[in-house]
Amino acid sequence: MFNYGNTYKTVRKAKCISQKEVCGNHISRTTLSKFENGHSDITLSNFIYLLEKLDLTFEEFLYLMEDNHGVDMTKGNILKKFIAIKSNLEQDKIEQLVTTCNDYLDQEYNWYVHSILEVLTVLQNMQQNPLDKIPCIDKIIVSRIWHYLETTDEWFLLDIYLINSILFYFSMDSLVFIGNNLLKKTEKYNHFTNIHPLVISIYLNLIFLLMQNNLFDLALHFCDLIEVKASDSKRYDFISVLNVRKGICNQEESRVELGLQTVCLFNDYLLKEDLLKEIHQFRH
Repeated sequence: MFNYGNTYKTVRKAKCISQKEVCGNHISRTTLSKFENGHSDITLSNFIYLLEKLDLTFEEFLYLMEDNHGVDMTKGNILKKFIAIKSNLEQDKIEQLVTTCNDYLDQEYNWYVHSILEVLTVLQNMQQNPLDKIPCIDKIIVSRIWHYLETTDEWFLLDIYLINSILFYFSMDSLVFIGNNLLKKTEKYNHFTNIHPLVISIYLNLIFLLMQNNLFDLALHFCDLIEVKASDSKRYDFISVLNVRKGICNQEESRVELGLQTVCLFNDYLLKEDLLKEIHQFRH
């Protein structure tokens, strides 16, 4: 069990704040002492209050706990690293995270960690196989994840990331509906975190899958919808991919070349190779 209280005491003392100043009239010093010494837990409302007294966010507190006290918050790290993976081109990161997931699952089962492991395995296979030749076992794996998520009452942030990773699984009849629903679910996180990279990623995945099914007009419409967001993101990968796909959709060679040139400026030869494959695929 993690000793959150010990971390709190360390930070409080470093800030030269006394127990009396922290407690005020909200909680007793006895309660705080027991918490700081690992003898008892406190309610969530009291914990939030204590963090506010030190001007700490929960995210910073967890970081300090991990960094300063060697606490291995493996599951939290797995979730963060999964969210940080930009595409299946990052095979080194994927391979490392597969190992971490396996190590975690050897000790304890968790549905999300297991699902992340399965998605990562599918992403590894996708790098070796075109979408129209996805192994049957991968489709079965993805279907298990989806069949669970579709029965839940609400999708939360990690659910959205998981579904975005398996959009290729859906038939064209349901793809646009699920994609739009996914985008709608991101709206509740607009003021929680920088949700724009996830939104752009969902759109780019939808655009590619629409192109795969020769629905270039609808794909072009989605390109137009995210052009400003992609530009504002200052992410060269988003801008490059969007320019190439939009150029393919409206047969604008100069835009395709602009996308490739942008990738070259950042020496991202893996992404360039992937985009060249796309260009070849849709021109032949």
